[in-house]
Amino acid sequence: MGNIISSGYPVSYPNNMDCTYTITKLSGDICWLKITFVDFSLQTSDNCTRDYLEISVGNRFCGNVQKNLVEMYPFATGVNYINLKFITDNSSTSRGFNLAYQLVRCDEFPSSTESPQQITTAEYKYTSSEPETTTVEPVTESETTSGRGRISKDLDIPDADE
Repeated sequence: MGNIISSGYPVSYPNNMDCTYTITKLSGDICWLKITFVDFSLQTSDNCTRDYLEISVGNRFCGNVQKNLVEMYPFATGVNYINLKFITDNSSTSRGFNLAYQLVRCDEFPSSTESPQQITTAEYKYTSSEPETTTVEPVTESETTSGRGRISKDLDIPDADE
């Protein structure tokens, strides 16, 4: 369990950011990533094309998301991480975000072959029709501005073989 907090939160995030946050599972017993939107306010745009947070491939969030919205994302077969990409343009900014995340064991939620379940709805969510690729490479946090987001982690779940 931990939190991902955008750079500058809760005042304002910088323009021209390109940050990738990577959540890695440490055990084969983990199948899901649970994300709770504690606070979320980004610039609003059609199809979330200006400032947005993309979780996995094609799930974009922008504008104001309802507090405590919960979303579940399956880990793709053979992949031990999920990327969250935060992109900002050069026009305007907003408060940013504070997300809580939790790794969920396979036996605590439906199998990873089922679609992720959206527990409540986001006011501004854009889902791309592009297919998700499973050929991905690990990414670390990177950015084009001097601002930094933060990832805090409270709990590591060790591999069952250890």
